[in-house]
Amino acid sequence: MLVAATMDNQPMALQGVEYVFEGGSMTVRAPVGQEQKTTFTLETAAKPKVLVVEHGAKPDRTPYELNGDTLKIAFTSSDQVAADFSGKGYVMFTLTRKKSH
Repeated sequence: MLVAATMDNQPMALQGVEYVFEGGSMTVRAPVGQEQKTTFTLETAAKPKVLVVEHGAKPDRTPYELNGDTLKIAFTSSDQVAADFSGKGYVMFTLTRKKSH
């Protein structure tokens, strides 16, 4: 579940968005609009680690950091990859694992 979103360290108003990762597929569910499905791979040997999302002609390469149940994804421009997770100069999503009951 998306718990925080910032652009250049300023809060963004994104609420109720759910990311579902299963195997190599990712589904994005927002309160408004259609569900979006895509595939992804992980480059775990990269520094920082990279989430490669396949959609369209050119895949998105977004650095990620997983710490327990918290996943941070740094969305940068298509020609750069963030070197850290400070949030300065790009969009940062912070997600937490939804607890099953």
